[in-house]
Amino acid sequence: MSSSELNFNNTYERIVVLVDMDCFYCQVEEKLNPELRGKPMAVVQYNAWMGGGIIAVNYAARARGVTRHMRGDEARKHCPEIELVKVPSVREKADLTKYRDAGKDVARVLQSFTPNLERASVDEAYLDISSNVIERMKEMDRGEYFIEPQDVTNTFAVGHKSFGDFVRSLSARMSSGSQDEEEVDEMEDFRAANASCKSQEKDVKKRNELKLLVAATIVNDIRRAVKEETGYECSAGIAHNKILAKLVAGLNKPNKQTIVSIDAVVTLFEDMPILKVRGLGGKFGEIVCQKLNVKFMGDLLEFTESELRKAFNDKDGTWLYYLARGIDLEPVVPRLISKSIGCCKKFPGKGAITGVKTLTHWLKELASEVVDRLEKDHVENNRRGRLLTVSFTQSIGGEDIASSRSVPLDTYDVQKIADDAFEVMRKNTDVFYVVENPSMLQNPIKLLGLSVGKFEKNPAPKKNRIQEMFRMQETKKKEEKAKEEEKSDDNEGFFEQYLEKGTQEHPNENTESPTKDSPGISLPETPEKPEQEDTLEGSSKDFNDSDGFLKQFIEKETEDLLEESPEKCPPEETSTPEYKKTYAEFARPQLPEEFTTICEMCNKRISHYEAASHSDYHFALQLSQEQRTEFRKEIKEKIAAPPPAKKLKTSKPAAKASPSVSIKSFFSRTQEPREAGSAGRATEKCPECGKNIPVEEITEHADYHIARRLQMEMNQTNSQAWSQTNQEKTKKSAPKASSSKFPNIASYFSSS
Repeated sequence: MSSSELNFNNTYERIVVLVDMDCFYCQVEEKLNPELRGKPMAVVQYNAWMGGGIIAVNYAARARGVTRHMRGDEARKHCPEIELVKVPSVREKADLTKYRDAGKDVARVLQSFTPNLERASVDEAYLDISSNVIERMKEMDRGEYFIEPQDVTNTFAVGHKSFGDFVRSLSARMSSGSQDEEEVDEMEDFRAANASCKSQEKDVKKRNELKLLVAATIVNDIRRAVKEETGYECSAGIAHNKILAKLVAGLNKPNKQTIVSIDAVVTLFEDMPILKVRGLGGKFGEIVCQKLNVKFMGDLLEFTESELRKAFNDKDGTWLYYLARGIDLEPVVPRLISKSIGCCKKFPGKGAITGVKTLTHWLKELASEVVDRLEKDHVENNRRGRLLTVSFTQSIGGEDIASSRSVPLDTYDVQKIADDAFEVMRKNTDVFYVVENPSMLQNPIKLLGLSVGKFEKNPAPKKNRIQEMFRMQETKKKEEKAKEEEKSDDNEGFFEQYLEKGTQEHPNENTESPTKDSPGISLPETPEKPEQEDTLEGSSKDFNDSDGFLKQFIEKETEDLLEESPEKCPPEETSTPEYKKTYAEFARPQLPEEFTTICEMCNKRISHYEAASHSDYHFALQLSQEQRTEFRKEIKEKIAAPPPAKKLKTSKPAAKASPSVSIKSFFSRTQEPREAGSAGRATEKCPECGKNIPVEEITEHADYHIARRLQMEMNQTNSQAWSQTNQEKTKKSAPKASSSKFPNIASYFSSS
């Protein structure tokens, strides 16, 4: 159904389905390794830090408390017997090829039911089965199809205790309007629904609810076909539009399907958070919640259309008004293939890209992956991308600045794409290189991505006279080449005869027999200084010149054969060193053991002068984990807690400052100047950062800036000292390292 056909007259006529694969990545791994079936399992990213980041969890592991927001080590604490399957790594990044291919297999099965298929992701797809439902209802009118209870197994209905309750209510309202549900037999309910299909054509509302019942039988067939042909289980949401289908698809999982009628939308939206609705999960949804002071979709029913249009704009206000009533006109756009093909990689923390060579390396790696997928797409879909988009995030002044730029794409050459991406980044950055060292980047890069879009179908080849002419020319060239090869064979025969003749005329000269290195090849050796006169045409001088040419030619061929011999001349290894060894970020010499120590936390060997900062790194990780846990706990409490009727202002007594200040409390105080100022406390503007700081805390805040400058100076001193130590080591006169030479921040504060 095209977008031009969508209007308020047929709002409830459409039947839209969202097919959602259940723990798809885990199912793919179980299919590849049947031994994993039935066991708690999670799929983790290739990064092995703390067991890897979890991207998929099966239901057996979810029952033990494992979630996707954990890492592998944390998951093992909840479920010690969990199986952690790692995502394959290609070019030092995750390779999702097997999951994409599995998603394509599922899409082919779905497409066999309807061409109105829109793939939303690797494991989700929207289907418009309106025509399928109408066709099945015609079969019911003709008496060719009857709905049986087994046709709607594992089906649920929003607002009803069971699906049988929904069928009972529907059949009662269609037949006589009776609501005596307990005395009606289940089979009688289905017979009433079948019989009412034809008699209720004029009652649009009842007929649309009957469409949902018929759609449930079709979706059940679709899910069964997916299971039989691919081995994967899926759930589904059935509704009159895409947004409702998306919302109810996840209500009953796994391997189940849920329908929602228009009358049940009020029940669905009563406690449905606004941020969970498609189109409201981002910044716009947060604006709606803050501006209207609402939390659930049901709260939007209190506002009129004019009020919503006034609060936002005409388009968004009208959309919100009708969405709160379960109405959405977005069509299912048939799309089996993706609009863009791309990949990206993050470089968090110390892994940020700071060297030009590292940047060019990763641009080439990303370009290689994109080109591999583009070439495969070219064969499968007969199209070519025309636009290259480069996405990158730079750390500038302590803030992460994301940028995205696009350039035309005219070739699938890896090096060309990498070079174009580099130029895009360079031209769109004010200061790209470090002034003193052009091999280093001024701003570290924390994210890098390449994608290709704006695909165009390849034109069909046209047969014309010009192509025929070129083909004839190619044929002639091949014939001429064949003739030249024949002539060359004749010439070789002539030289062989000539050499044999020369050997007969010089019987006293030695000839070497075939060697083991070149079996079956006999190469006669010509005399170094031939003294015989030429018996062919030409003078003896001409013969000597030609004889010298033959000698050089034969000696060269003999040397080539000996060089190719695997016994006497094994091939040299041409393996290139690891790229990290030659790049600026990793160009660090190996220290002797007396200059290093072993970290108790990670068992890594580090230098003495790095011991303090390395310890701070582990402390920061631990602190970050604690803050993340507290943040998750607060979010869960906010979601679980009902919306407050009135905002209650609570005042907390001021905590007394303790003599020992922790890092966490110090930074939390430096980030609360505005709240303190708003409470009526006297503040003073910091000349360093421009923040309003309470007067009693201005001294500590100034010390914070002094500590930052001191740390930067110490880092510069450390790097200079490191270079000097390396030079002294080369001269074999390195003095013993002293850890007191490089104090850390903690020692600075303790001494003061």
